[in-house]
Amino acid sequence: IKAQPSRSIAELNKWVKDEFGYTVSQCNMWNAKKKAITVILGDLDKSFSVLPKFMAALSSSNKMLLEWQYDPFPDPKDASFRSVFWAFQQSIEGFPHCRPVIMVDTVDLSGKSSGKMLVAAGVDAENRLFPLAFAITAQESLSADTWRWFFACIRKKVTQREGLCLITSPNPDIVAVVKEPECQWAQHRFCLRSMCLKFCDIFQNNLMTEFVYKAGSTKYVSTFVYYLKKIEKMNPEARKWLDKIPPHQWALAYDDGGLRVGILTANAIFRTYGFINKALDLPITTCILLIFDHLAELFKSRRGLPGESLNGGDRYSKYVMKIFEECKEASRTHDVLPLDQTGEKFQVTEVMQVRKTSFVVHLNDQVCTCGIWQLCKHPCSHVLAVCRRLNIDHLQYVNDFYSTESYLAVYAADFNPLPGVSDWPEASEVPRLFPPGSRPISTPPSKVTVGQKQSNT
Repeated sequence: IKAQPSRSIAELNKWVKDEFGYTVSQCNMWNAKKKAITVILGDLDKSFSVLPKFMAALSSSNKMLLEWQYDPFPDPKDASFRSVFWAFQQSIEGFPHCRPVIMVDTVDLSGKSSGKMLVAAGVDAENRLFPLAFAITAQESLSADTWRWFFACIRKKVTQREGLCLITSPNPDIVAVVKEPECQWAQHRFCLRSMCLKFCDIFQNNLMTEFVYKAGSTKYVSTFVYYLKKIEKMNPEARKWLDKIPPHQWALAYDDGGLRVGILTANAIFRTYGFINKALDLPITTCILLIFDHLAELFKSRRGLPGESLNGGDRYSKYVMKIFEECKEASRTHDVLPLDQTGEKFQVTEVMQVRKTSFVVHLNDQVCTCGIWQLCKHPCSHVLAVCRRLNIDHLQYVNDFYSTESYLAVYAADFNPLPGVSDWPEASEVPRLFPPGSRPISTPPSKVTVGQKQSNT
């Protein structure tokens, strides 16, 4: 590990098998690597002094972008750690090929350390979370200043992409920050699950909370109104609370232009990347190295996934092709009626056993009154029925970020191995760091300032 810190669990297992003829479980090897890294890079306190050199090694080997925050001591060579933001160039290069959505979530650091980890993620063509940027802060309770700093780092270092949607929890500090002029580079939406948790904390009613989720997740305004009326009947105060929140911020049915691209929640990040939770009680250097290991393996494994689709001629991801298979089956019960002479506007009626429901499809505007086409950026069953009648290819109406080509571009960049510990460069631009809140004995606190350094070499 000291010579090759970024050796993957699979590579370590192979090494043990080749050297000793013994098979180690993935869980045991994971634990063994965690212990080895901690021995090499130091325990909780020592890891902060190693952190600048460690991050410099990641930057020089993988073009990682960094932003530091620290509180300097009277001696400018020393400082107390406050926060660090990092994003790998590989993720930055892949993000333009994802959906135009950034999800942000936080989790508490556990163990002896205190503070929080912040993660920003995108979504790839296969509807999988795409790790974009990370930060660790010593703050146990995040302030508006921290959110302002984190969003500024994303904008300056990670993406200048236009037309983005930012999905977060309905945190009051976040809401205040994103309204500031310098933070209005994305349209803000709430994570529906986080909003439901907040609603449940206030009103302590599981059934009403379920109605809130159903109201927020439906694609139809009529269904949204139906559930809000049920909530109002159960508790008028709960309805008033919901009415104070603009529906476009939390309800899919009011997501004009489909800015969310059908994505409802942001707090799936830490459930999806379970490896992060396993690393949260470790020294900061160990935690970041294990995240680096996982991303390197993630890019490598996902880069090989769509090969069969390419060989089979599929231009789009398996995720969206599976949706189309279901839509094709549903469209067999649809009746199509032209509404004009241009061949652009059609009425599509779903013929059910008891009732009939009609929708209007406008091919030129790429609109269906069911809402799915606009909200998810791919055709619905009604559009497929029209395309079958006109004998045209429905795939021409699928957004490019669902394409197999885009999927491959997301994970195109390779991660380079981290050099051996003895070869790590010195981090001359960052002072020696001490654990958060540490100060030299018998030295009065200096005026707290923020030191910020960027490394992109």
